[in-house]
Amino acid sequence: MWKGKQRQSAGNDSTQIQTQTLVVVQGVTEERAAEIAEITARKVASEFTADARSAAQARIGSFDQQLVAEFATKGLLETFRDPGFQILLNKAQMQAAATENEADHELLTKLLAERASDQRKPIHLAVTRAAEVIDSIDETTLAGMTLLWYSLDTFSASTDPLQSLIGREGNYHDLLNAGPLPKGTAWLDDLDLLDLISVDHSQARTMKPLEDLTIDRRPGLFSRGLNEDEANEMRRRLDALSEGLASLVMPHSLAPGYFRINAASLGDHREIAERKGLSSGQTKLLEKIFEDCSCGTVDPDVKKKAIDFIEGLPNYSKIRTWFNGFNSQVAIRITAPGIAIAYSNARRFNSLAGLDKLSNLLTRRP
Repeated sequence: MWKGKQRQSAGNDSTQIQTQTLVVVQGVTEERAAEIAEITARKVASEFTADARSAAQARIGSFDQQLVAEFATKGLLETFRDPGFQILLNKAQMQAAATENEADHELLTKLLAERASDQRKPIHLAVTRAAEVIDSIDETTLAGMTLLWYSLDTFSASTDPLQSLIGREGNYHDLLNAGPLPKGTAWLDDLDLLDLISVDHSQARTMKPLEDLTIDRRPGLFSRGLNEDEANEMRRRLDALSEGLASLVMPHSLAPGYFRINAASLGDHREIAERKGLSSGQTKLLEKIFEDCSCGTVDPDVKKKAIDFIEGLPNYSKIRTWFNGFNSQVAIRITAPGIAIAYSNARRFNSLAGLDKLSNLLTRRP
C-alpha cells in the first residue's frame, strides 16, 4: 500500500512543476511475523543449558508456526509490532518450551489471539497470568475447568427454553471431547492454588444442582406463561408503548396453549427500552409489564417439564451427574485468568456461537 504526497513549486512567470513522493506503508507479513517470533525465541532459548536447548527450540518452533498461522487467518499479524505483545510472546514461548504437548501449544495460541483481538487492560492481565500457568494444568483438570466455566458462567443465546437446552446439549457434546472428567474435589484445590478459581469449602455457601443453575438464571424462559386473554392484553399494553413491541409476546414451548414474553429475565427490559429509545417513564411501564408476565419468576410446573426434558439429553445428563457430585461440598468462583483459559480451551472444540467476546465476559464478571 502507498500514499502519495504532492509538492508544487513555481517562481514568478514560471511554469508550475508538480512532483510526487511515494511513501510505502508496509504491513506485517507472515514472513515478518515469523522473523519477530524467531528473534524473541532466541532470547528464550538462551535461558536453557546446551542439554535442553535443542528440545526447547523445537517446541518453540512448533508453537510459533501455530501462532503465526492463527494470527494470519484472523488478520492479527500487525500485533507483532506491539512491544507489549512481544513481551507476552516471550513469556508464551517460555511456556511452550516447557511442554511438548500440542494441546498446550494450541491453547497458548488461542489465548494470545484473544489478547491480540482486544486492547483493553482486563484481558491483557488475564491472558498474561493464564499464559504463565498453562503447563501446570493437566488434561483432566483443564477439561473439568472448561466444563465448570461453561456450566457456571455462560448462557444459551436462544430465547426459547427448549432450544436453549438443546443448544447446551450440543455444546456439552463438543466440550466433552476436551478430555476425561476429573473426580472428587482435589482438582478444584489445585486450580485454587494457581489462582484460576476460588474455592470455599464451608457449608455456609454451596452451589445449586446444575439443572437449577441452568433454569433459575433465566427465569423468563421458564415462567408460568399467559393464557390467550392475558397475552392479548399484554400485546395491547406493549403496542401502546411503542409500535412493534407486541411481537415480544410469543408461544411458550414448555406450556402448550400459553404465551410468554420473549426475554430471559426481568432485567432484559432495559436493553429493549434502550433499543427502542423509550423515555424513563415508558421504561418503567415496560418493566411493570415484564413483572406482570412473571419474567423474573420460574414456575414450578414449567421447571419440572424442563428437568424431564433434560433427563432425555445424554450429554447434559452426564455433566449433570458429574457436577452434582461435588456442588453440595463447595462454592466456586472462577477468576479472570481461569475464564481466559477455559474460554480459549472451549474454543478449540466449539465455536461457541452466540457467546460474547472474552473481553466482555471479563468486564461483566461479578
